[in-house]
Parts: sequence; structure tokens; C-alpha cells
Amino acid sequence: MPSSCIFAQSDGKACRLTVDHLRERKTGPCFPLTVVRCAEHGHAYTLYPPGHVPWGRRAVAHVDPEGVLIQNGEICWQGTLFEAALDAAAGMAWVRQAGSGSWGSETWWGSQWRLTELALDVLGLGPEQSVDLRHAVAEVVGVATLVLLEQARAIANEPGFRSRGRAVETVLRQATGPEVLRRLLVAGHVAGRWGPPLWWESDRKVLRHLAFPRSGTDPPIPKTAAAVRPTRSEQSPPPPNG
Repeated sequence: MPSSCIFAQSDGKACRLTVDHLRERKTGPCFPLTVVRCAEHGHAYTLYPPGHVPWGRRAVAHVDPEGVLIQNGEICWQGTLFEAALDAAAGMAWVRQAGSGSWGSETWWGSQWRLTELALDVLGLGPEQSVDLRHAVAEVVGVATLVLLEQARAIANEPGFRSRGRAVETVLRQATGPEVLRRLLVAGHVAGRWGPPLWWESDRKVLRHLAFPRSGTDPPIPKTAAAVRPTRSEQSPPPPNG
């Protein structure tokens, strides 16, 4: 549980947080999420485990509930929103029509296309994104802008799900390091796919606004952390197809 909400730093008043209720989830983290309410500031917030965002059916990065990267030699993207694009890069098309034993599958063609388009936007590869936006995303993710421009050009020259997947794969290969989760959370915000991410550092008792520019390097990643986002944003109509 955090000890402060997002308005704490603006007026200096001490927060009074209590558990409002639990939200059941069938997708995303697949366990109930805690909604807390601040009596001092009159707002409610949902606490998300690191790697998850509002309306997100899949994690942004493969981390455990404490925010620690789950690695086996290299970052694993299985089960994340990037898995669909990586399957596309390998030429693996998801199920296009229902068949024996395919009902309830999470690997439908429509979902693969939707998730791939989301991955493209988060990484600054979306066909409609401007050069300035690509540069901003590249700076956040930690790759050269030229890489994004080259991959976006490759998609334009050879439109299709494989070329889109290969572009995502190329960028993810360069998006490495223990801070990759936080970089991707900020990149998704810069690209306009979700709101500004906040990160509760349990060890330091600090609520960090990850999207705000700051000098210096990131502090060591704490053992436990929670991503916090206001419930208000979740009450807006969900994007098409969830």
C-alpha cells in the first residue's frame, strides 16, 4: 500500500488512504486489483502491479508482481503485448477462424493484428506517427531515432504483418537493461496509448512520476513497487476492441 496519492506533492497535505474495494480481473494480472481512496483529496485509485496498465489485457514487460524482470539469459516477451508482433516476425499467424478446440483461444488473428499495432505505437513505429514523436519515443526507449525511421520505412515499403513484426523485433533487441519496463511504460504514454505512469517505491516511500524529465540516472530498482494510476481515467470509454 502506498502512503500518498498523486495530489500529495501538489498541496503538501497528508493523505489518508483506505481500501475502497477489490476489482476482479480475468485478463491482465488475472487477480483482483486493489482500489484505494484518499479521504483527504477525495479521489480513488487502482493499484496495478508493475508492468500492467488500465484496459491492458497483457503485460507491457514480463516481470513478476514485485517488478523484477523474469529473465533466462535474455528478456522474455512471451505473454506480453509484444508477443503477437514477435510471432508475426516469425511468420506465425494466429487463429483466423474457429475450429475444433479453438473456442476461447487468446490467439485470434484479430487480436494479433490489434496487439501488433499497439506494439508499433509504443515503440514509435506507427505508420501515422510523426518524426518528432519517433524521436521522443526513441529517446525514452534508449534506441537511435535512425533505427525507428528505418524500420518505419521498411513497413511502408513492405506492408504486412511479417514486416510489422520484424520492425518490433528489431527495436526490442536494442531495448535491454533492468530499466526496460519503466522505459516502455513511459514510451506508451509518450505515444498516447495510456496515461502518465506513476511508480510507488515501497522501500523509499516515494511516488515517482516516471514521465516527468529529470536529471541524473535512475536509482536502483526497489525490491517491491506498485504502478499507480487514477481510477478516473479507467471510467472513460475503453478503446475499440478492448
